[in-house]
Amino acid sequence: METNNFILIVPLFLMVALLFLRMPIGVSLGFAAFIGLCMVSGFDSAINKAGRIAFWLILNYAYSPIVLFVFLGEVMLFTGLGGELFESASRWVGRIPGSLAISTIIASALFGAVCGLSVAGALTIGELAIPEMRRRGYSASLATGTVAAGGTLSIMIPPSVPMVIYGLAAEESIGSLFIAGIIPGIIISILFALYCFIQGVKHPETRYTVKVPWRDKFTGLKVILPVLLLFTIVLGSIYFGLATPSEAGAIGASGALIIAAQHRKLSVRNLIEASKRTVETVGMILLIFIGAIFFGQYMAITGYTDQLVKILTSLPVPPYVIFLLLFLVIGFMGCFMDVGSIVLITTPLFLPVIKTLGYSPIWYGVVLILGCEIAALTPPVGLNLFVIKGVAADIEMMEIIKGSLPFVVILFLAMGILLAFPSLAIWLPTVMIHSG
Repeated sequence: METNNFILIVPLFLMVALLFLRMPIGVSLGFAAFIGLCMVSGFDSAINKAGRIAFWLILNYAYSPIVLFVFLGEVMLFTGLGGELFESASRWVGRIPGSLAISTIIASALFGAVCGLSVAGALTIGELAIPEMRRRGYSASLATGTVAAGGTLSIMIPPSVPMVIYGLAAEESIGSLFIAGIIPGIIISILFALYCFIQGVKHPETRYTVKVPWRDKFTGLKVILPVLLLFTIVLGSIYFGLATPSEAGAIGASGALIIAAQHRKLSVRNLIEASKRTVETVGMILLIFIGAIFFGQYMAITGYTDQLVKILTSLPVPPYVIFLLLFLVIGFMGCFMDVGSIVLITTPLFLPVIKTLGYSPIWYGVVLILGCEIAALTPPVGLNLFVIKGVAADIEMMEIIKGSLPFVVILFLAMGILLAFPSLAIWLPTVMIHSG
């Protein structure tokens, strides 16, 4: 075996072995890169580089949006707003076939507009929506699958924590990524709702026939309006130059606290719990960041990143074939890793290939997040599947997976649409930048 191949294979084998031994992903990446750099440049150089990367990343102010947007999501988790959004939406679409499932999608999209955590949407909305759907004759698979899929909208519709992570890893505008996710998020929501409508037509026993007075419909808007206002303020403050992403995150977190106070959920206990969960989540993300950056440095120093770009871009196939090949790798990783890990591991390796092929990094970021939505619904480690299992403990996991699979197909359809019409993700941020 050639020395160069040996230097590459040993760290990769070590990383995979550590992952199978259930070591944290950040530790696995960092240790594998450390061994690789020791083989290339010696122990002293490797330990020095590892220390400098960790020190620089933890003290880097640019990473503060992660903390603030995660805290925003954790605060929204204990407000119970998801359930209220579900009730408000159901008043407006109550007599449409599949109304409760459609209400779940609408509530999930609205909740995603103020919360960038996929788990939070599935959890808060699922606690109310799943029992109500089952009471009204929905199958266990459709009820759980709808909530699991709806939860993924939180990472496409801004503000999205995975988009913040991608923006920092790719050194792209977080504001542009947020705006780019709006139209795809709406398209996915419509496709989800259309599927729920078709299921409602096929199963008329689930249809709700009680007429809701217009007064009650408009009363429910008082829950939706603060959500839309906070969404507008957070995005508008970034794009009109009134705030940096960090400041917009602070505005969003402050708005979440106000909404929590409105709902009488702003207790000391809830604040401590939200802060604790934020520290745990951000700590995990930063550890993965350190490992991913260190591993990316190793790949760059050894020249393997450049080699990967040359090999893939020289293949005698259209660019979209290479793109689909990369996404097969991302899809495989989604079976075993969480969303943040996928973004951080693949970005330094795949983004140079994407740029060389002529794709927009902003467009790729949106499609990558769409791939992460699929990962959240893909067994054996689809995070939303386990969240729903926790909410509906009496429902078998296979039923939840069965209900989620049609939505996975819809997400692949959405990916095909974005591949065919990339302007759907690029047009809006371009227009807003020029108008600004």
